[in-house]
Amino acid sequence: MMRLRKNLILLIVVSLPLFLMACNKYKEEAPFFDGLFLEYSSSGIPVTYEVSVTDNNEFKITETKKHKVFDDEIELYHVDAQGIVVKGSWKESEGYFSPIWIPINEMEVGDTFKYNGGDKYKIVKKDRWKKWNVLVIKGMTLGEERYFDLNTGFWVGLHGKGMGRAVTIVLTDTNADIPTVEE
Repeated sequence: MMRLRKNLILLIVVSLPLFLMACNKYKEEAPFFDGLFLEYSSSGIPVTYEVSVTDNNEFKITETKKHKVFDDEIELYHVDAQGIVVKGSWKESEGYFSPIWIPINEMEVGDTFKYNGGDKYKIVKKDRWKKWNVLVIKGMTLGEERYFDLNTGFWVGLHGKGMGRAVTIVLTDTNADIPTVEE
């Protein structure tokens, strides 16, 4: 009986780390740093993401949408070292990848994953979009295509439909090591 108990404990100790690793197959560190910013143009509305370092090797991402008539919209995301939202302005984003980065070096065409509080997204292909070599992902329900730079994993744009018209969002400025559409 004692031997069975020891074997059971040994089995649990050995298998628990393997189980935890299997729960999240993407373990790549996000290339975030204090002061990182990415600015996008969304139908003439600038959308900026600013990153700052917080405690416990986590980051705070501040998303600001500047409107000409209305007040700015601000969303906050607290993310871990792998870019997973641990706390957000809206609870639905928690447990999903942040809105600005995915671990493209660990992803393969056909993979599905949770991104930015939406439904699952599927990696459909590697391609060229605007001036970037990108990984193309599609939302399962909205059908938009999101483009992530193949070298860095940063989000460089989106093309889809919103409120009955085509919507395109494009990276226009950043201090990350990726070119912008205007360079």
